Amino acid sequence: GQAWSALTAKDLMSENPYSVPPETTLSTLVHVLTESDLMSVPVVNADNRLVGVVTRRDVVRAALRPAVRRRP
Repeated sequence: GQAWSALTAKDLMSENPYSVPPETTLSTLVHVLTESDLMSVPVVNADNRLVGVVTRRDVVRAALRPAVRRRP
């Protein structure tokens, strides 16, 4: 294997990561994150461009709030 100092992000990344569209429901996010080893999920638009990332922490916070406030 390569020395740690020689490794790059490309050496470690997933080439086809699981992602979700912005319209994904909270319940689906809970399912995705609990049924996988993922700590976060990229959110991509219809053009497959990254628009954000949802973490397990984001999901827990949203689930614990009585009403999720949308960010502007």
